[in-house]
Amino acid sequence: MIADHVLPVPLTIVDVRDYGKRIKVFDLAAQSGERLPAWQPGSHVDLSLPIGIRRSYSLVPSSSESVWRIGVLKEDDSRGASRWLHEQALVGDRVVAEDVRNNFDLHPAVDEVVFVAGGIGLTPFLSMLPAVDAARVPWQLHVAMAHTEELALLGDWGLRPEVHTYCDDRSQRMDIPRLTAALRPDQLLYVCGPARMLEAVRGLLPADPRVRFEAFGAEVSESETDTVIRIDCARSGVSVDVPAGRSVLAALRDIGVEVPSSCEEGVCGSCETAVLDGVPDHRDGILSSEEREAGETMMICVSRALTPYLTLDL
Repeated sequence: MIADHVLPVPLTIVDVRDYGKRIKVFDLAAQSGERLPAWQPGSHVDLSLPIGIRRSYSLVPSSSESVWRIGVLKEDDSRGASRWLHEQALVGDRVVAEDVRNNFDLHPAVDEVVFVAGGIGLTPFLSMLPAVDAARVPWQLHVAMAHTEELALLGDWGLRPEVHTYCDDRSQRMDIPRLTAALRPDQLLYVCGPARMLEAVRGLLPADPRVRFEAFGAEVSESETDTVIRIDCARSGVSVDVPAGRSVLAALRDIGVEVPSSCEEGVCGSCETAVLDGVPDHRDGILSSEEREAGETMMICVSRALTPYLTLDL
């Protein structure tokens, strides 16, 4: 038996394919050709790129245990990662897989699943669809894309009657109010896409336990009401004041408290930190309504505090 690699592991880009002008799919293989670690539907991989940036990407099924596949949208306001992957990355270039995590796992017992995807938010569902099929769970998939050519990401799934597509260049719009109004008690709704899509669903189904979210971009911006908050680190015994316009993560780095991080947009979960005292102001795209209400953890790359202070388990 060929052993799995242990993360982190160097990877080589072995194939690149275009899906329209804004989406590329990359196949990544271990340099030795060995099998890569197993992962679960909905998982994403943290990649360190040669330009010194670390980002998270949903894993898409491939035909080989030695290949990981990711889809990347070229962001208009890219801070460097998607721009490098779209404009400079070539077959043979190397990246490093730092971690594989799942913040968007499938619920083990459900009668039916409704998937709603916006753009590159389709990618986690491409691994979930075979899993729900294998479990003989009925499903629907609703996909909104900017351009018809991007629907090629669907592959064989695009032929199924359970797939409903909406494209801006065909003047088709997904009717989110209708979809949410039709959600039954025995269904789960999985939503992945841009912030405006998630905000629309949250506004229509606030604190609804039937809904699971994952975002692929920053969901909220700095608030005009932000003020200085004090962060106390229980284990290290240090404190820092975090001004408006600066993240808790950055302020902690300034005083030598290192916390794992990747996306720094509140969508990957790598900086999740336990809260011992105070009330977080959650601004991430990961935690469920129940987790936000409990306030036991927070994503310190984007979230702040509703109280003047927070005590963190750091």
